[in-house]
Amino acid sequence: RNAEKRRCSAMFDSFTLCALRSCVHYFFPRNEIATVETTIKFSERMEHPLLRRCTVRRLLAEIGFKHGNRSRNSLLIDRDDIPDWRSRYLRDVERYPAEG
Repeated sequence: RNAEKRRCSAMFDSFTLCALRSCVHYFFPRNEIATVETTIKFSERMEHPLLRRCTVRRLLAEIGFKHGNRSRNSLLIDRDDIPDWRSRYLRDVERYPAEG
């Protein structure tokens, strides 16, 4: 019977997961603390699908975000490989026009 249950993430497509990831990444360049609550508020403003707090928390964990504390405030921490990949990608984008 448990095998017949679908995981919650199976109901969400890759677009929703990517939109959720971009909501969290919106806060990093602004040096703002990304939390589940701020992510939900931002996604509501951007007209993304409405998600409950526990669903957002579960999806963020499946995407690869970790929860941490800083000065008694909770925050979201990105996986280590994603910022590395992003910096490599941006370096490549700058290099390609120079190569011609």
